[in-house]
Amino acid sequence: PEHLDAKRRAVQFKDAKHVALSFCRLDRIAHLAPFASLTKLCLDNNRIRVIENLSHLTHLERLDLSFNEITKIENLDALTKLNDLSLFNNKIRTIEGMDAFRKTLSTLSLGNNELDALEQLSPLTAFKEIRVLNLGGNGACKDPEYRAFVLSHVKGLKYLDHRVVKEEHAAAAREQY
Repeated sequence: PEHLDAKRRAVQFKDAKHVALSFCRLDRIAHLAPFASLTKLCLDNNRIRVIENLSHLTHLERLDLSFNEITKIENLDALTKLNDLSLFNNKIRTIEGMDAFRKTLSTLSLGNNELDALEQLSPLTAFKEIRVLNLGGNGACKDPEYRAFVLSHVKGLKYLDHRVVKEEHAAAAREQY
């Protein structure tokens, strides 16, 4: 019977831990209600403009929204377990909307966005657990003080823009700022 097949599919969706909808030409985030147990969601390489419809994914630990058209970090308040967020290659101008996972986030990729000034990076100070940070390709990276600024404001980094952070460089940056 068809209704049993539908129930079986729903159970499988409910128990799914990882979903990849990369390269699907998605314009928006939708139809994820059955996937309540997700810990990893890949929505990279689409046409998504707005972060939405994720509030029921409270178990989510990894979210990849890279290579989209997102202009604002928003609607992530329910994702308190998030530890890995990629928003690489979007159109983001402000670091905001990430307070819910400020204590759990360890990996953040905001490279190739529209963060043009060092001051725009200041909100990263609130993230005490970030160990891997990618900001490469933003205008702020061209500032001669960029690396020292970030190392002094984001303590505990192990990698910045795919390069190992040496403790002596971090210490010198903290002294400078």
